[in-house]
Amino acid sequence: MTTTIETTLAGIAKEHLGFETLASRRHEDLDLHYALNHRTASVGAVRNALRAAYRAGRADANAAPANATTLMDSVRENLSPEAVACVVTHLQGAYTNTAEVDDEVRWFVAELVTLLGGTERHAQLVDALGL
Repeated sequence: MTTTIETTLAGIAKEHLGFETLASRRHEDLDLHYALNHRTASVGAVRNALRAAYRAGRADANAAPANATTLMDSVRENLSPEAVACVVTHLQGAYTNTAEVDDEVRWFVAELVTLLGGTERHAQLVDALGL
C-alpha cells in the first residue's frame, strides 16, 4: 500500500510541480535548496497537485480490496430484505444541500434496489410492510 501511495504522490509531484523525486537525498542542496530555489510552483500548480492527490485517495478508498467483504455483502448478510426495503424507502426522500452527497445517496439507493431484485420487488416489500 505504501509503495502505491508513494508512487502516486511522486507521479503527482513530477507532473504538477516538476519535482524529479520526493525521496530525501539527505543533503540540503539537493532537497530543500533545490525544491525552494530552483522550482517555483504557482498556486494553480499546487492546487492541481492537491486535487490530483485527493482524487487518487478517493479512488483508492472507493476500490474494495479483492479479498474484503463488500458493502453489499455486508448488507446481504446482516439485513433482511424487509429492512433493506425500509432503508431504501427512507433514503429515497433524503436530500441535502450538497449535490454530490445527494448523488451518492441516489447511487446507494439504486444499489440497494438492485440487491432486492428491482423496483417491483421493492414495491412488494413496501406494501407488505405498510410503508
